[in-house]
Amino acid sequence: MIARQTNGPAGRRRLARFVRALPVLLAGVFFLACVLPGVTRTSRERVGRAAGSLPLDSREARERAFGADYVRAIEEIKRVLPEGGAYLLAADGVVITDYVAYDLAPRKALLVDGGRPTVRTLRARRDATGLPPFSVVVPGSGAPPRLVATSTLTGPG
Repeated sequence: MIARQTNGPAGRRRLARFVRALPVLLAGVFFLACVLPGVTRTSRERVGRAAGSLPLDSREARERAFGADYVRAIEEIKRVLPEGGAYLLAADGVVITDYVAYDLAPRKALLVDGGRPTVRTLRARRDATGLPPFSVVVPGSGAPPRLVATSTLTGPG
């Protein structure tokens, strides 16, 4: 068996490469020994705090996101509107109505003239012909949605 020669120019080059890599190797060991346990502990604590709020049912999650008044209003509207029924979803001001439509599903939110109606466009229409009897109005002020008769929005027909 032929032994590798560790002295001479080749051996010195290998030793020089090892000495140059030694600070990087020591920094890696320092990171693993000192920093990683702290980061792991912090992550474990954050996940533990988040997991404490996980067993929320859908009502509790909606209350947390939108408030108890919103959830009560949605539940009341669900009691009045039949499950397969349709309603007109109208925005009163600048507001996103998608959450209300999602929470009221499988009831169908109808569009008027190719878009979501606003209270202003319904009042200008002055005619409730062909519209569902009920409308859900979502105020832009952050107040909960409310169920109204569509005829009150369109005025006398």
